[in-house]
Amino acid sequence: MKIVDYANKPSQYFNNPRRDIVSLMPKGAKKVLEIGCGTGVTLAHLKEEGLAQEVHGMEWVKLDQAHPGVDQWLWGDAVRALERLEDGAYDAILCLDFLEHLADPWSFLEAVKSKLSPSGCLIASLPNLRRVKVLWNLAVRGRFDYAEEGIMDRTHLRFFTRKSALELMNSGGLEVDTWRYSPFDSGSKGQILNALTLGLFRDFFTIQYLIRSVPRK
Repeated sequence: MKIVDYANKPSQYFNNPRRDIVSLMPKGAKKVLEIGCGTGVTLAHLKEEGLAQEVHGMEWVKLDQAHPGVDQWLWGDAVRALERLEDGAYDAILCLDFLEHLADPWSFLEAVKSKLSPSGCLIASLPNLRRVKVLWNLAVRGRFDYAEEGIMDRTHLRFFTRKSALELMNSGGLEVDTWRYSPFDSGSKGQILNALTLGLFRDFFTIQYLIRSVPRK
């Protein structure tokens, strides 16, 4: 992935706070790091809600809209930036829409794990390749077309289903503590189809999986 591809993404790619992960946050988190945090709006939201005392943001390119509520910024390649951080320093590390952009997310999780406190956790969101729209395009139309954003984002290097996403988050010295489907937008086609099929085929309508892992005992 080229930096220019990432920097030229639409502004909404960086500016939307991820309220869907709030329920996964540990109570009493003192220091939280988000890797691939965009403008830092999710971190600022967590701090405003009292879910983190200190928030650090890590992003590949420096964005003009970087949120002033973020206590510390780290710019550049995440693997190298992570090496400069203190081991055991964070009560929560967020990788939201990030791991799929890495060539080797498995090795990266090993490095992330060393930065977690003993009671810390990693919270990730991973896109679902098994979604019906992707399957239809592949199986019926014979298409595997990339897009500017979404599941088929052209900067994605890795793709996951629920099973492989959980396997990833069970690697690198981590084990899955809890996971859930990403919520549907109210009135969305996915929500309607899921209701009509009584939730039996939710994997086919889900956009992402939200997964929390903790250091393996």
